[in-house]
Parts: sequence; C-alpha cells; structure tokens
Amino acid sequence: MLGAGATPALLAQIPIAEAPTQDEQAMSALAIDYWDAYLRNHPTYATFAGDNRFNGNLEDLGPKARATELAEIREFRRRIQAIDPAGLKEENKITPIILSQLLDFDEGISSHSFYQWRIDHIDGPQSWMIQILNFTPLKTEEDAMALTARFKAYPYFFEQYMANLNEGLKNRRAAPRIAVERTIKQIEEMLAKTPEDSPFGLKIKTMPKELAAKHHDRAMTAVNQTVWPSLQKFLNFLKNDYLANSRNDDVGIGAINGGQEAYEFLIRYHTTSPHKAQELHQAGLEELNTIHQEMDALAKKLGFKGNVEQFMDKVRSDPKNFFKHREEVTASAKKNLALANAKLPQFFRTLPKTPCEVRVIEDYREKDAPAAFYYQPDQNGKRPGIYYINTYNPASRPRYTMTALAVHEAMPGHHLQIALSLEATNLPLFRRNRDFTAFTEGWGLYAERLAQDMGLYQTDMDHLGMLTYQAWRASRLVIDTGIHAMGWSRDKAIDFLKKNAPLMDEEIVNEVDRYIVWPGQALAYKVGQREILALRAQAQQRLGEKFDLREFHDVVLRNGSIPLPMLRQMVEDWLKSKV
Repeated sequence: MLGAGATPALLAQIPIAEAPTQDEQAMSALAIDYWDAYLRNHPTYATFAGDNRFNGNLEDLGPKARATELAEIREFRRRIQAIDPAGLKEENKITPIILSQLLDFDEGISSHSFYQWRIDHIDGPQSWMIQILNFTPLKTEEDAMALTARFKAYPYFFEQYMANLNEGLKNRRAAPRIAVERTIKQIEEMLAKTPEDSPFGLKIKTMPKELAAKHHDRAMTAVNQTVWPSLQKFLNFLKNDYLANSRNDDVGIGAINGGQEAYEFLIRYHTTSPHKAQELHQAGLEELNTIHQEMDALAKKLGFKGNVEQFMDKVRSDPKNFFKHREEVTASAKKNLALANAKLPQFFRTLPKTPCEVRVIEDYREKDAPAAFYYQPDQNGKRPGIYYINTYNPASRPRYTMTALAVHEAMPGHHLQIALSLEATNLPLFRRNRDFTAFTEGWGLYAERLAQDMGLYQTDMDHLGMLTYQAWRASRLVIDTGIHAMGWSRDKAIDFLKKNAPLMDEEIVNEVDRYIVWPGQALAYKVGQREILALRAQAQQRLGEKFDLREFHDVVLRNGSIPLPMLRQMVEDWLKSKV
C-alpha cells in the first residue's frame, strides 16, 4: 500500500492493472457458474470438496434432474462458443478447452445411461454416504440441521436408485452379480450393528454438548426411522428382486445392451486419447514382457535360478515378506511417507503446503477395499490429504510393496500433484478440483518409477515391489480390455493377474472385481505414465545437459490435471522456448 507521501511522479511509474476483457469476464463467470452447478448436482461431493452449502441434500437421481443437468451442460457449451479465445490472456486460453472436454464427458455419461446398472461395492452409495460422514462438519446448529435433513433424504434417494436399476433391467442392462453379492454383504454387515453403534450413530455422538441437547435425539431418530429402513429396503430389493437378474458369467460391460459403445466412450473418458481396446491390450502384453525381463534380472541378482513365475511364487509363499500385525502396516506407511518427504526438494521446485497424513481404512469397508487409496484435501485448504492404508488381514500385505504404495498414493504421487493443483489459486475452482484419470493416475504411476531416481527403494525387495506394481498396472491394460471388449470371464482375469504380478490372492480378487465394476478406469495408469515418460525422454534428448528435471516437473504440474494431448502440447511449447 502506498503511503500518504507518495508523489505524482512515483504514481506515474506504477503500472495500472489491465482491465479484464469482455471475454475474460465471460469466461470467469462461466467457470464460477459451472462449478456451482456441478456442486449443486453432486451435493455429497460438494461436502467432500469442503463446500457446505448442500450438506442437507443427497443426489437427485430422477429423470427430471438428469434432464436439467443435460440442459445445463448444453447451455454451458453455448456460452463457451460465444467466447473469443483471442480475447483471453495466454495463460487462460486453455480453460475453455478443458471445460469443453469436461462437458463432453459429462454429456457422454448421460447419453450412455450408466445409472441404469451401476452397483458398486467399492464406492456405491451404501459405502460412499458413510465415508462422507468423515468430511461432514458438525459444529454449528446449521451443521446439525443439515445432517438430519440429509438422513431424512435417504428414502427418496434409494427409491430413485432402485427405480433406475429396474429401468436398466427392462433395457437388458444389469449389473454384474459379483458386485451385487459384495454390496449385499456390505449392507448386511452394516445392519447387523445397532444404529447407535453404526458410523451414523458414532457421527452423531461427536456433536458438541451445546448442540446435543437439541439435535442429538432428532438426528438419531432420523437414522432409526429413515436411514435404517432405507438400507433394509434396498437390501431386500437386491436379494429378492435384482440378484437373480444380474450378470453372472458375462461380467464385462460389452455384454449389456449398448455396452460396446459405452466401453469405447469410457476408454476416451479415462485415457483422454482415441485408443482402441485391441491396441491397449497389445500394449499391456508388451509392457509385461519388458517388466518381466527386469524382474528376471533382479531374481538372478538375488540368486534365484528359476523363471519369473516361479520366483513370484517363492516371494508370495515366504511369510517373512508379509506383516504380522496391523500396527506394522500403519508404521511402514508413515515411515515411507516421511522418507519421501525428505527427498522431495531435490526433485521438485514447487512443493505443496497442505500436509498429507496416514489413516487406516475403516472396518466397514476394509474387506472390499484395495491396498491403499488417497483422498484429496478440501478446496479451502483446511483438511489435509489422506493416505488411506488397508490393514485388514496383515498376513496378506506384502512388506516389499509398501514403498511403491506410498510414493504412488502420497508423495511424490497423488498428494503432491493434487495438492499443488488445489493450491493453484490462479486456476478456476473447477480446474483445481476436477481431474482427468489418465493424468492423475499416470502421474501416480510415474511417481513409482521416479522414486527409483530418488533412491527411495532401499533394498532389492523394495525394487521388486516397484516392479510388482508396474507389472500389475500393465496387466490392467490386458485384463480391462479382456473383460470388457473380449468377453473374458472373471476367473480368466484372476488367473492372468496371478501369473503376471506377485500379489496375494485376496488382493488379486479385489482388483479384478474393481475392474469389473469400473470399466476403463484401470487403463488410465499405464497410458498416462507412458506419455509422461515419453515426454521426459523427449525433453532430455532435446535439451541434453540443459535438461532440468525439477523444471520439467513444474511444466507438467503447473496447469493442474489436464488431458494428455494438452500436456504434450504444453511440454512441446516449453521445449521450443528453451531451444
């Protein structure tokens, strides 16, 4: 701020901020309106993101809401077309392109009617709406009223959900039976608890004393009278009406009406590139061959004389390679996160300010959950990133994969990339929050290879863990396309993963069932990683001794999560400016 003694001459030397153009103003307003609409249409995600305006709502799954959302998408697209890119600052020119891509994807999700068959034992409403309790504030009277209102919305939500699934059955679009069976088991285990001892009741018990006197009983009554009956009704529907009509043998999306076209869309959605299923299938087989050669060399270094499959069997059968206690798994996760944090400044110019913490996956979902996953901070920077680690059945948790797991899910993987995006206040909120799977998961898998440069794999077994995970992700290209484009059975997919990645049987089954319910998502990891590694190799070749890995990472990460073709253009523009 200028002091009172500032002279006219001094004032004349201060540059006047350039007024935003009409197109800049239009794009700024559009970005705000789009994100408001997105959060309004996805109120539980809004809670997760830290926007509490819609905490009393659940998603409206009915046809009117879908029609309204589709009309909004088309209106946003019309507004983009009215903006002249020449009227935008250089750093803002990609914003309408990114928004257009997101709108195309949102409209594709609508046109393929995934709501008709989506039963998900990993992130379905029976699980997701419990997880959201972890991010729901309960400090004020407004918070308490919103929580009770959300509980009271359960009956209408599940009525719509069941109506959508019945619509799917009429259109020959049923969910795979394994997802239905696992969802049934989850709800049965939840309803075996009393409402008071459930996550709902435990959440209510965290209410401050001054609120509890007025709101505790109201909230608990809502759980007893609306949440519990809704879950019971949904359970009865799945067991008595839906299960017999679900897909038992044909688990791939290609088996449902319109499934082949839907899978082609999902490939584009998750890879942001026009790949074909057969091309990705072959790429996975080629990647596996290369990774197995690396594993073979490591096995020989360790003195093993058999083939790779025999080596993997030996590793899997040795109890020393696995944990004995849950606490050991958690301690290992924390240790690896700390080791990675210490190395980061050598490889990155810009580091996130938001911390990342380790948490244990809750008992109500640990049996169906993967080995680990990451939950991002809220958009306000008030909540840390969370590296969730699975401690269920510790004897099935390999010690040798823990480093690769930490660098993928936390640092320098998901937390570093996503927290930097959320902290980039120069970007519109929708760009800081929404992501493209190939970029985000590609970066996570790239981080696993980068950790080798960082010296984080301190033993040969740690190195094997990284190769195990590389083989696992390469197998995903083969299995996902095998299931959804080539008619593979669940058993064939499980057998393939057993032969090609030294994971434990329990984890292998969970992974294959995940690929079944999330078609195309598993393709993103290797597609994204391969592109980032190719761009890095291109930059190293072009720049030679001038190549700076820290600068390259800045270029890759500074625009948040973006489509892969756009990332390639960004890197090529940077290289032109350097040469």
